[in-house]
Amino acid sequence: MQKKLAAGISTSNKCVGERSSCIISNQNLEFVNDYYDNKLRIFIPSSYFKTAIQKDRYLSDELTSNQWVSKFYGNYEHNSDSSYFVTSDNYIGFGSGYFNVDGLINQQDNDLKSAQYVLNYNKYSFLFGKNDNINSLSDIAQNSILSDQDFTGITFAKTDNLLIKDNKNRYIQFFIPAEGTLEVKKDNKVIFQKYVSAGKNRLFYSELPSGSYNVQLIVTKNKKVTYESNEFIYNLNYGDRLFSPYARVGKVTINEHKYNNIEAGFSYPIFDNFKFLLNGYLIDNDFYYTSGVSYLGNGFNSSVNYSSGSDEQQLKLNLNYGFIYFQLLKNHSGNDKRDNKLTSFNNLQINLSANYQLNPVTNIYSGVFYNEDENDNENYNLNFGLTHRLDNDISINSSYSIRNDDNLFNINVNIPLGDKFSYYGSFNTSNYDEFYSSLNYNDKIGNDSISITPSVTYTPDAKDKIIKSLNASLSRFNENYNSSVRIGSNNDDINYGLTFSTTQTLNKFGLNYTSENTLSSLYVDVPNTNNKVGYLNLIDSSNDYSREYDIKNGQVIYAQNYSHNKINYSIDNNQFLQGASITNRSSVDFLPGKMQTLSLDIVDSSSITVISTSNNTLCKGNACLKKNQIQNNVASFIVKPNQPFSIYSDNKKCWTGQLSKNTKTAIVCGD
Repeated sequence: MQKKLAAGISTSNKCVGERSSCIISNQNLEFVNDYYDNKLRIFIPSSYFKTAIQKDRYLSDELTSNQWVSKFYGNYEHNSDSSYFVTSDNYIGFGSGYFNVDGLINQQDNDLKSAQYVLNYNKYSFLFGKNDNINSLSDIAQNSILSDQDFTGITFAKTDNLLIKDNKNRYIQFFIPAEGTLEVKKDNKVIFQKYVSAGKNRLFYSELPSGSYNVQLIVTKNKKVTYESNEFIYNLNYGDRLFSPYARVGKVTINEHKYNNIEAGFSYPIFDNFKFLLNGYLIDNDFYYTSGVSYLGNGFNSSVNYSSGSDEQQLKLNLNYGFIYFQLLKNHSGNDKRDNKLTSFNNLQINLSANYQLNPVTNIYSGVFYNEDENDNENYNLNFGLTHRLDNDISINSSYSIRNDDNLFNINVNIPLGDKFSYYGSFNTSNYDEFYSSLNYNDKIGNDSISITPSVTYTPDAKDKIIKSLNASLSRFNENYNSSVRIGSNNDDINYGLTFSTTQTLNKFGLNYTSENTLSSLYVDVPNTNNKVGYLNLIDSSNDYSREYDIKNGQVIYAQNYSHNKINYSIDNNQFLQGASITNRSSVDFLPGKMQTLSLDIVDSSSITVISTSNNTLCKGNACLKKNQIQNNVASFIVKPNQPFSIYSDNKKCWTGQLSKNTKTAIVCGD
């Protein structure tokens, strides 16, 4: 730019219109000489500016103390037969890391999912013990063919656990014609279960394990499957731009057989957003490898990898672009399937799901599942749907599924009938027609939510053409726990269910319960008073989300796991802050099994304003706390109430006495 100015400039011929207001958009440096206003306008291309690459910042456990966090979730359903699903996830802070012990119990399995010690240090993680999932560690760990197998040993990985980053909340949305029990199955094992109502439902990614994998969603009512779909889950949120290694040594369980396992791998950036990935495994005496490439960009993630070993091969392609998820999987199991470690199938499998918001009132979605085995047997399910919201919040959803045995068409409508009532109706047709109609009543009584739903199902070709149902539920959502209980009837059959969840924290201040999904907390310690003395804000750096809380002794504030927050607090006017363990407007980090403590030394205060002929005014006595110089010859002194003190001007006493609590007064010193 300096050289061009020195060589002389002329007005660009790309300036159209008045020289004072024309706009030039290009990739070159352009000048406009506005001689009428004596201005030189310079249009600088973006290539002249360098984008500053910020150095990665990591969360710290400084000033934290350890605590035990125990998360409990339980669901029991009796619907012709009984089913239950219970998880207990425990995080116990110790040293610079934490112990993690997770268990799962249901009618099919009793699993100790993890019993390990996790140590995070900047960009590295060390795991000692048993785990069944390393998908959340890094992209190269998730690329392992053994990433979701039971493993006991030592694991090392370069991760972004402590990297200060963004978090996003995502979910799967689906529609069901009637209420029932939802089971989420991965590899024919139940990984989550809950009760769902008729109509639109959401399954949040936060309810599911990390990783990218296929699941089956199955909703049953009276042993009858009322909804079934195959979904692809892409539940990952990491990406190291640089060289990223991992390794582990120990025992791995594959198809209920234990093997010695040594594996290692790395990902390496080829160029912007593209990475090369390579994994190697020695499983007993058999060697396997996985190689591939991945792309991680704004709104677009993709990967392709090839695994091979011991006459077994697997090709996997993943694409994730905005609202579209796609996976292609090709397996070859070899001739001897008795001791397979990579795959037991010879098949081609394709998954595609999409959910797109056309406009504020219209949403379209689709799902495709296709599987072809070694005998050319085909299994497929193609689903297409549309949701549209009319005036007065009336919503209509229609879907069409093309399946092996039969096709299914569904249309349902939801009509609000005031604040507490709504109507829901649906029509399904496949091998038989089915009509469903319900009236829903929802109300709140304090912290409790009550729901009553009478419904009728009419199936012309069934033995029982008409099924009359009545379902009632009572839900309580408070700061300590979430719970719901329901009871219903289908003609003469009685069904019922119960869901309960809570998180327990045990630390040096005692035992607390919360309904929040959290692994870390901030404890407010104000030992001098039990009253509210101010308020504080926590601002999450990943999304600028701000939350406000009262400052009072014993207040417990729960925060997002692995989050970086700015803390702002303000003390009431009649209080004085003598000291704090966390500086105002500083940052605090929240880690699993760790607790931050905000200790505030606060005392009651009063104030006296002194107007004097001198700037040399002093407060003497144990009651004196702080002097604020307002302007020349005017100062304000903050003092403890009900304690004697004296005011001096030029070393001469001009006032003595004491102030009662919350008093504001003024005096004049001097002539």
